[in-house]
Parts: sequence; C-alpha cells; structure tokens
Amino acid sequence: MSFLTSGTLLLLTGLTTLLPAASINYNPAATTDTGWSTCANLAGLHCRTTAYFDAMTLSDQNDTSLSALFQSAFTAWNATGGGQGWTLNFGGDLNGTYDVTTATALQFAAGGVVANANVVSGGLEIEVSVANVTAPALGANEDLVWIQGLYDNYLLDGSIVTSFYEMDVSTDPCGGVTGITCPPAYPFQYGDKKFYDRPRASYVAGNTQAFFDANAYFAVRNTTTSTITVYDGISYGFQNYVSPEPGTWVLLCSGLGLILVKARRRRQEVL
Repeated sequence: MSFLTSGTLLLLTGLTTLLPAASINYNPAATTDTGWSTCANLAGLHCRTTAYFDAMTLSDQNDTSLSALFQSAFTAWNATGGGQGWTLNFGGDLNGTYDVTTATALQFAAGGVVANANVVSGGLEIEVSVANVTAPALGANEDLVWIQGLYDNYLLDGSIVTSFYEMDVSTDPCGGVTGITCPPAYPFQYGDKKFYDRPRASYVAGNTQAFFDANAYFAVRNTTTSTITVYDGISYGFQNYVSPEPGTWVLLCSGLGLILVKARRRRQEVL
C-alpha cells in the first residue's frame, strides 16, 4: 500500500478547501434504536440493537485525510495478499450533499425477515444517494465506486471473535455475469452510484454481543494502474444487546424498592 506524499496532500488540501465541504443530509431522520424484542433462540431473554449514523462526512471528521479505521482495514487486507498491486490514495473532499434516504436500526427473524418479536439477529439498513454530490472527473479506464472498511467482531456463521479490521469485499467470483464488483471495491455497485448496505449479526448467549463499525468512501477506481483514489464518505455502525426480560428487571427494581421502604420504616421505628 502506498499513499500520496505530504507535499501532494498539502496541494490537494489547498485545492479542496476552495470548495464548500460535502455535507450529509438525513431525510427521513435516522432511527437508532429497535427497542427490546423477544429472542427466538434465547429462552427468557430479550434482544435489542442500537445504531449510529454520523452527521459529519469522513473527510470532515479526519481533517481531510483517510480515517484510521479505513487505513487499518486496507492494511489488513493488503497483508493477507488481497491488496497486492493496488495503490490507495486520498483525493480530498467533494462538493455537495450525501443524501441518506434510509438509516435505521433493524431486527430480523429467521430467514432475514424484518421483525420486532422472536428475533434472531440485529443490524441496520442504510442507503446513500450521491445525486447531489459533484463527482470527480474520470480519466481513461476509471470509474466511480464505493469502497468500505470495517471493524467488527463476528463471522458470517454467527460466532463472536476477537474484533478485527477487514475490507468489505466478496470472496465470490467477481466481474462478468456475477454482477459482483471485484476487490478492493465494495461488492455491490449501482448504476446511479448510490450506496446500500444491510449488515446483520446473530444474537448469542453471553455478555459479548456483535458490533459493526463501517467507513464507506466514494472513490475513483483505475483498473489500468490498479489505483483507488478515495474522496469522502460516511461512517455508521451497530451494536447488539441481549438482556433478561424487561419484566424481570421491573420485578427486581420493585423488590429493591420494597426492601428500601421497609428498611426506612424500621429505622424510623427505632428512632
């Protein structure tokens, strides 16, 4: 992996500050909490998922540089051999507005069906339109793609593992008739250049539950030079929770309240 020189970065920074910084617009407003729902596979327990969708673009958050999460994800991917031959560059901020039309925490029943009872997994859904973003000019053999770095702690089989960095790429065959975009780009690209993701993770027994942090960048891919020039994007994620039934906590709190009242009465009687 290689980056632009500091002199080039300063030049790019100077150029991009001449333009208004890109912004993020959430319409409708983001829904960041599912509330508690009955767990299908965990008897007597309730499950919940919270999500976050950052109001600042990645460039604004990181002072016109690449985020640490994304750099770590690309480095980890490169170390496994996946990134050999690809160069990662920072292109600066963009002018316009990222319109987030869907941003909501979700829960799912078996089969990935959205549900609010008897749930087996939690996650989120996000869709970002770039219709109001001024895209960078493209040269020969270049196209616009989304590229996403992750920091999470679960595998596709539902198991919880030590948290790690990874690029959000597909291990399935890419290109041709598959319709899957080849790494290091995000696997799913659309004609209107929108970004869409719907990650989810299983609820499991125990205190450690799945989490998911993502940095998604709008970028230019050059297939001749194997270069990805990253511009700006959005950060978002979710955290799963499993707890005893809300009713259990109510009973516990009520019982504690009665104990405190009785103890106070005893003290008053002694006095």
